[in-house]
This record gives sequence, C-alpha cells and structure tokens, in this order.
Amino acid sequence: MSNEDVANAHEAREEFVRLLTGEQTRLFGYIATLLGDVNDASNVLQQTNMVLWRKADEFEIGTNFHVWARKTAYYQTLAYLRDRKRDKHIFDAALLEQLASRPALVDEDERRVALRHCLGGISEDSLELLRQRYAPGRSISEIARQRRKSESAIKMALMRIRQALFQCIERQLTGTP
Repeated sequence: MSNEDVANAHEAREEFVRLLTGEQTRLFGYIATLLGDVNDASNVLQQTNMVLWRKADEFEIGTNFHVWARKTAYYQTLAYLRDRKRDKHIFDAALLEQLASRPALVDEDERRVALRHCLGGISEDSLELLRQRYAPGRSISEIARQRRKSESAIKMALMRIRQALFQCIERQLTGTP
C-alpha cells in the first residue's frame, strides 16, 4: 500500500468517525422513539454503533450517512425486540399451553416499530390529521368543520394516509424497497 493510499484510508476513516459521532443524538432519538425506553435505546445504540463500525468500509463517503445509519439502527432495534422476546421468564406448563393455543399473530413489536418508522416519513399535516381523528371524542364532521373541508374529503385523506402507512409497514416487514 502506497503512502497516498494510507493517507486516503486515514482520511476516509476520520470522515467516517466524524459522521458517526455527529449522528449519535439523532440515532439515539430515533431508537428511543421506536422503543419508547431510553435505557433500551442506549443499549441498541451501542449495538448499532458496533455494526456501523464493523461495516465502515462498506460506506461510501459522499453518500447519505444518515439514511444508512438509520436503516442499520432500525434493523438493530428489530433484532433487539426479537432477542428480548426470546429472553422471557420460564412459565409453568399450563400457561405455555394456553399461550401456544392462541392463534398466531404477526409480531406486534415488529409491526409497532415499522409503524413508528413509517409515521416518521409522512407530512406534518397528515400526522396532525391522524392525531385529530384518533383523539378521544373527535368526529369526522368536527374535523371537517375545523379544516373547512367536506367530510368526504377528510375521509378520503384519512384513507390515503392509512393506505400509505399500510404499504410502508408491509415494505418494512418484508424488507422490500
């Protein structure tokens, strides 16, 4: 390896460290939002940093570090939830049999994480409309009056938001772009 190659590799490593350290606060906030617990988020952030560091050579300087790191954090969060599920206390046989006899459900933790991730990608106006709709005691007609739109327009907007979220969640769960 020539001196120039060594210098370039050193510069690339320094740039990676700068990007990684600059991203810590945003990554922690993202993971904490997904998990809802800062202690768990701290653990997942450490794991995420280890993975990012191991894969540092795969990152191309000049591409979007934030997106790359966030996707890694997302998968580390899913892995954490999966591993936490495995680490449950041992139950008595009757309880295990009762739990086993229940119909299989989609992993709600993974779906919840995917939903939180997808909610982060919709507009503030769409988020506000969802908040208004699901606030206790709020009706479509009340929201329509407040927004000065027809009830049909509000229903259509909510349907489109739900469809977009559903498709995003499915992509997240299946790992498709």
